[in-house]
Order: sequence, then structure tokens, then C-alpha cells
Amino acid sequence: MSPIEPTFGQAILGFGPLVLLFLASFFIVIYLLRKFLVRPSTKNKQYAHQGDSESNSLKD
Repeated sequence: MSPIEPTFGQAILGFGPLVLLFLASFFIVIYLLRKFLVRPSTKNKQYAHQGDSESNSLKD
């Protein structure tokens, strides 16, 4: 049992920073996605008519 404990500890020390970096980047990506997804929805409420008229004129 004693030889397993140091390797298990080394595994935690080795993968700990990687897991923290992965979780940090994961939350940052989610935060940015929510930030960019929420902004257009608020803009669409204000400029919905302008966007529709522009897209319709471009299609015609």
C-alpha cells in the first residue's frame, strides 16, 4: 500500500494544475459565450426593426 500512496500523490500533484487550468478555461469560455449570447439578445430587442428591414432589403 505504501508504494501506491506516493504515486497517487504525484498523480494529484501532476494533474492538479492541469485540471485547474482546464476548469478555469472551461468557465472562462462559458462566461464569454454567455456574455456574447446575452448581448445580441438585448440588442435585438432594441434594434429588431432595423435588423429586419436591412436583412429584407439585402435579400431583395
